[in-house]
Amino acid sequence: MTEDMDRYTQYIIDPAKVKFYRNANDTGGLAMELIGSDGIKEVYPIIRPVRVFPITAPEEYISICDKGNKEIGILQKLSVLSADQQKLIRHELWLRYVMPVVTEIVDIEKGPNAFRWEIITNRGKKVLYVKERNEQLTFIGRFRIIINDVENCRYDITDYRKLSKHSLLELEKVI
Repeated sequence: MTEDMDRYTQYIIDPAKVKFYRNANDTGGLAMELIGSDGIKEVYPIIRPVRVFPITAPEEYISICDKGNKEIGILQKLSVLSADQQKLIRHELWLRYVMPVVTEIVDIEKGPNAFRWEIITNRGKKVLYVKERNEQLTFIGRFRIIINDVENCRYDITDYRKLSKHSLLELEKVI
């Protein structure tokens, strides 16, 4: 039993030994410094918080994953972090779990590093930048498309057949 408990506790992130921050050198995504049980500081330049129980316990048991989606550890409660640290995690969770629905594609232009999309969503007008199609557009079923922009925000085209003729012509530029 003690061995099982030790294995469990090694995955619990001690709030006193962790620091979250924006990674200005990479994508502006969330990064983390963690002091390991051996006292050595580990740096994770890209991390993704994921709710283990998104409906029943949205503020508890937050899995922290690396850029390959491998779990680093679990925060038991957000409330044990400082207010600024909570704000960083909550923002990333909001980005992950709130996905605006695209209702109109106004324009798509190819730029030097990314496509510039001007869209209208159920949450208002937005300009976003999307890199290569193969990595950033995910087809779900036959008619649904999830767009992932350079800021790791997601947008949902629930059924591209329901878009206007103009929107479809713009979409054809990237699919």
